[in-house]
Amino acid sequence: MTQRAAPENEFSHTPKRSEQPPIETGVAPKACDFRSLGALVLYFALSFLFFGRSLFGNLTTLHIGAGPDPGLMMWFLVWWPHAIINGINPLLSSAIFAPTGFNLAWQTSIPLASVIASPLTATLGPVAAFNILCLLSLPLDAWCAFILCRYITRSYLSSLLAGYIFGFSAFTLGHLTFGDLPLLTVFPVPLTVYFAVRQIADEISERNFVRLMTLLLLVQFLLSLEIFATMTMFGVIALGLGVALTNDNQIKQRMLSFLKPMAKSYTATLIVVSPYLYYFFKFGFTSKPIWPPSFFNADLLNFIVPTQANELGRFSLLKSASVWFPGGSIAENGACLSLPLVLIAALYARQHWREPLGKLLTDLLIIFCVLSLGPILHVAGREIPSYLPWRLFMQLPILNDIVTVRLAMYAFLDLAIITSLWLSTADLKLPLKLAIVFSIIAANTPNLSSAFWDRNVDTPSFFRTNLFQRYLSKGETTLVLPYGDNGNAMLWQAQTKMFFAMAGGMAPPVGSDELYRWPIFGAFINRSWIPDAPRQFKTFLTAHGVNAVIAADWDAGTWQPLFTALDIAPIRVGGVWLYRLGPETAADSKTALLDMRTRFDAQRLSALVRTAEKYLSAGGALSSLTMTGALDQNLLPREELVGPSARFDSTLAGRRPVVDPRFVYGTWLSSWSDDRVAIGEYVWYPMPLIAKFRGVTSEIYFPFPTRLSSDAPVSDTHAYGFLMMIFDRQQLRRAAALLDATPQGTSPAGKLSTLFSHASNPQ
Repeated sequence: MTQRAAPENEFSHTPKRSEQPPIETGVAPKACDFRSLGALVLYFALSFLFFGRSLFGNLTTLHIGAGPDPGLMMWFLVWWPHAIINGINPLLSSAIFAPTGFNLAWQTSIPLASVIASPLTATLGPVAAFNILCLLSLPLDAWCAFILCRYITRSYLSSLLAGYIFGFSAFTLGHLTFGDLPLLTVFPVPLTVYFAVRQIADEISERNFVRLMTLLLLVQFLLSLEIFATMTMFGVIALGLGVALTNDNQIKQRMLSFLKPMAKSYTATLIVVSPYLYYFFKFGFTSKPIWPPSFFNADLLNFIVPTQANELGRFSLLKSASVWFPGGSIAENGACLSLPLVLIAALYARQHWREPLGKLLTDLLIIFCVLSLGPILHVAGREIPSYLPWRLFMQLPILNDIVTVRLAMYAFLDLAIITSLWLSTADLKLPLKLAIVFSIIAANTPNLSSAFWDRNVDTPSFFRTNLFQRYLSKGETTLVLPYGDNGNAMLWQAQTKMFFAMAGGMAPPVGSDELYRWPIFGAFINRSWIPDAPRQFKTFLTAHGVNAVIAADWDAGTWQPLFTALDIAPIRVGGVWLYRLGPETAADSKTALLDMRTRFDAQRLSALVRTAEKYLSAGGALSSLTMTGALDQNLLPREELVGPSARFDSTLAGRRPVVDPRFVYGTWLSSWSDDRVAIGEYVWYPMPLIAKFRGVTSEIYFPFPTRLSSDAPVSDTHAYGFLMMIFDRQQLRRAAALLDATPQGTSPAGKLSTLFSHASNPQ
């Protein structure tokens, strides 16, 4: 049977509703003809106009995105080619978190983007390569959505707008603010839908479909495993709904027969990526969620209120509302569908609710939006007691790691299809249609300030030039400050082409608590209360085989209390302070960690007991006893507060965290019921402390709020949790006297030994 050629309409094709087929019949327009390429050029032009203006002539001195993610992405752009060329396993890197190393299967490592961009990275450097990828990603997303919608509607202009809706959505704009390449390169998602629809329509042979779909699945897997997983989940939901809603037995049979080639594609994909999956599940896999369940969820208000990533979000009223959305990050609050698109979706649902395609698109939009809300409903940043469907997935490994607000990406693709269908068939006059189009564009216009999108590259000349080769040996281990996601140490390492290793990185390895147990690690990340911090610092360096400490000029002052332990003068060169460490016998890491952690837990708890007793003995009001009060009154030594006072460019849009004055630096100090005192802290090795104070406390909770009975055994191995002890005033005096009885002339290790020697015979 010969197919008729259906001309593309320009908002003018308006068949009666009863005559409207679910997808326009006739010969489909080519995915890549001149008109399609014209759309791609337009999207590229918009991307450069919105985000790339200031990069012209500054491609290597500015980078798109704030926070630590751009530096991480640039590191990966260097790492994958470096590992492949040098025959290194690219999934296990010893370049960061030395000497243990890091399993990159548990990080957003963008292997495909890194390999494709390797010629750019090699010639222009990682900063320029990263900027180019960011500028290309949104247009590619938009273009692939355009191809899908053009196939469905045969309308060029409505599909052009649909591509813009998806490619320049609040989702992609939000993640562009952080330069999250894995969440910007989502172009395979609309393409998988495009080829799936064509396969169901019997326009592609099964063999060609399996090849194309396998390629797309591989591309998406190697760009973002998270998007691959959610795309699979929603694909199953969409197919199941489609089968349930259609009344045409022939179409239903085609949908069911579609499962066979799709299964072949997934099988082939999983075989190819099996080495990656091996490292993903074998090393460091944890079934526990990485983020708290209520941390990154879509706020109900966010569906119509934009963040500052949109131009409208800069208005003070909308800005003041958006800063309280969950997580407080612009990048993870990209669920603003915009009021015009919400109204169009409502009109489309009303007009096409009785049609299978209308039901499918409407139901999917509702599902996408509801699931993006996460397990807990938030309205204007406040948690509303409720039961949401995502709670069903919270106990499932991998799915419990999904950042639910990111599911809004699928809502934008659904809205793009709905809008293109509605505009191409709505019986409206051209001026009204144009007005609707302009309202959609206005509501979804990115922030027009180029300064909002770009940041200066802050690499010191020590790393940017060859100075590092004069002061460092290839492959030796360094500690670079600022540490982790407070700075760009990973970018600086990448710009030296992985010349040295680092005892750090942007995020600690998943499934490993070794770094978290080191007390000084807390000071690297946040300002922390660290008794005997110089000793803690030096022991950490020795245990990790660090040969050199490097601090950027502008950050060196933060770490002066720690540098006193090094007892050497720094070399100030190329915008850094360099401390070359002499050869020392490396301490056994496990023994050193146990010593430092038990010492740290005991010192802080002892200091809190003494502080509370001193405060009350001096006539202080029990009701006013708090951690912040103790610090303000210099009852706790401020010289023991170490680390950065603010995180690295978190773009919280002015939001200030709510601080409980009783709970600061992981410790608790307050009144308790019945004129008692509550003292607590997070500990890793609670047994010695519980044994020491058990005879002089009213109540002990570990892990809080679990109350321990007087004879309850406690594991002598590490058992991380919050330890809370309750004292009346007499018990507090006895506890302080017990601590004062500890000899003061012995070494810290000797003091600790003496302190715990009374465990079986408390005074």
